Amino acid sequence: MDYLTSIVSAVIMFPIIAFLITIPFILYNYHKYGAIYYFRVLIIYSFILYLLVSYFLVIMPLPNISEINMQAESYQLIPFTFIIDFIRESGFDISKTNTYLNAITSSYVYVPLFNIIMFIPFGLYLRYYFNCSFKQTILFSFLLSLFYELTQLTGLYYIYPHSYRLFDVDDLMLNTVGGIIGFYSLNLFKKILPTKKEITENSNKISFKISILKRMTLFFLDLFIWAVFYFATSFLFNLPIFSLIIYYLFIPFLTKGKTIAGLFMHITITGKKENLKLKQIIIRNILFIIIYFYLFYFNLLGFIVFNFNYIYFIIKGEFIYETFSNTKLQSTFIFKTNE
Repeated sequence: MDYLTSIVSAVIMFPIIAFLITIPFILYNYHKYGAIYYFRVLIIYSFILYLLVSYFLVIMPLPNISEINMQAESYQLIPFTFIIDFIRESGFDISKTNTYLNAITSSYVYVPLFNIIMFIPFGLYLRYYFNCSFKQTILFSFLLSLFYELTQLTGLYYIYPHSYRLFDVDDLMLNTVGGIIGFYSLNLFKKILPTKKEITENSNKISFKISILKRMTLFFLDLFIWAVFYFATSFLFNLPIFSLIIYYLFIPFLTKGKTIAGLFMHITITGKKENLKLKQIIIRNILFIIIYFYLFYFNLLGFIVFNFNYIYFIIKGEFIYETFSNTKLQSTFIFKTNE
């Protein structure tokens, strides 16, 4: 029941953690891979969920401070004590078959076994996605286990006045064994799982597409960078229009069509049929500034134009300012096939 409670708690907490990492995750993927590929999303978020579940299994259930035995031992440093405990406490007798079932279903078996199983996914992730070697898998499995054991030894980083779970050297060994098993278990899935190189190549194949998500990410990243620029230079530019002109007109002119966010995300403004001209940058971004920064403040008119702009995009596949300036967004991402 305690295990189930820990897993449920981790699942409940997962959306919050996922929300916090989503924006950095999106930006990182657009910068490095040029696209958000669903299988990479599945791997990363499932890995985070796994780490969250394993962490909650380690720290929960959380006791009341009054329940903590201040005289209890905090650590167990003798290797293979779990074997001695099994022989001594489980009632197992090799000559008596009627002791087998009770012995193998006792905590002296399932707790050590659980410590192995808990780290099998970790070893699998390390080898499959992070390309860790056998030695690296052993090291990282040991370090993660050590982190968990120190979490217990310190009473959840000294939140509790005394450790409420035992620091056990056997757990370090068993967890590390689990990581090793996970490393070798990849051989069972190699035929059905794409390699990391294939994942990268699939990302590259769709990196040229300017999706709605990519447009939105570019827009809000530009907006954030402009806002920082505006407030940092507000002593020079009392009116936002000056900083808007510098950011959305002057910088794209110098970079031949890229804003700062565009440079980061490998996206540029280009002409539809010819090389980008200065007048196209001016027309596009003046209309852009008017629609998003000035008409937006006029209740009815701004609402009508703002929504018409998106209805127009749904129908035509481009925004009003792109039609009038004869421009489009284009990916400048360079394919990578060496990962």
